[in-house]
Amino acid sequence: MKSVSLRYGLIGGSILLILGILTGLFLTPAGYRAAEIGGYVSILAACSMIFFGIRYYRDNVNEGRLKFGEALKLGMLISLIPSLVMFIGTALLIHFWGDGFVDWTMEYMEANLAPEELAKQKEAMASMGNLATNPFFQGGVMFLTVLLIGLVISVLSAFSLKRS
Repeated sequence: MKSVSLRYGLIGGSILLILGILTGLFLTPAGYRAAEIGGYVSILAACSMIFFGIRYYRDNVNEGRLKFGEALKLGMLISLIPSLVMFIGTALLIHFWGDGFVDWTMEYMEANLAPEELAKQKEAMASMGNLATNPFFQGGVMFLTVLLIGLVISVLSAFSLKRS
């Protein structure tokens, strides 16, 4: 199980890294919404390796049999690597871009939100204090985001691929 989780986790992490760099280069200049969509597509593409890893394990390692709990465990192990890649990438992005990221986000909000919603967002940002530019906090948020998406895909994959 370790080798399968490592192999498919590294593939997922590589997909996330490559698509994250491409998103940063090509979609970030296009605007906040395009970069947000590109980021979530990158996460979903990386987490798709959970399904393929579980299927490979069932068919090639475990003689065609797989229990739900075993599949779920494998899926979560696979999702740890893309989650870690996202943590590191986000922490580096916030470390080097910092206040520029907050300014870029605020520009988008000012152009696209109603005045009442904008006021709520500004209040929320102010209540966060320095957390908006804290690389470890932002990295942790994105780590948990990828891990939760990985959990959902792991559960769905475990249900669809389990065999007695």
